[in-house]
Amino acid sequence: MPELDNSQAHGPDAPMVSEASAAPAGDVAADGSDAAVVRTGPGLDLEAWKGDLQRLHGTIDQVVQSFISGQTRQLDAVAAELASQRERIVLKEQRFATLSDSIAGFVEEEAKRLEACGIELNDPEADARHEAYDAELPGPPALHRINRLWRKGTRA
Repeated sequence: MPELDNSQAHGPDAPMVSEASAAPAGDVAADGSDAAVVRTGPGLDLEAWKGDLQRLHGTIDQVVQSFISGQTRQLDAVAAELASQRERIVLKEQRFATLSDSIAGFVEEEAKRLEACGIELNDPEADARHEAYDAELPGPPALHRINRLWRKGTRA
C-alpha cells in the first residue's frame, strides 16, 4: 500500500508528521517526556516559510499603500475639479448679476422716459405688493425688478 504524507491524508493545513516520527503511546520522547515526537518532513524549511510570510506581509503592505495612494490622488483630482467648477459658477453668477443690473438700468431709464411722456407707471401700493411677491421668488432681485418694470411698460 502506498504511503500518504500527512498533507495528503489530513489536508494542506495539517502539520507534516511521518508515520515513523510519531512515538507510539507509552513511548518516551528524546527529552524524556511522554509527549509524542513530531518531526517536520524532509521538504519543509521553516526559515524559508518565515521568509515567505515576511515577503507576503511586505507585498500586502505595498499593495495597500499603493491603493491608498491611488485613491488619494483620485480624490485630490475630484476636489480640484469641484473647486474649478465652483469658481466657474461664481463667475457666471457674477456676470449674470452684472448683466441683470445693466438691463434693469436700461428698463428703468425707459420707464422714466415713459413717465416723462405722461404715462403713469408709478403706483406705490401695487409696487410694494409686487416687490413682496417677487422677494419670495428664486433668482436675483434685479431680474424681478426688470420683470415688474417691463409689465408696467407693456400695460401702459
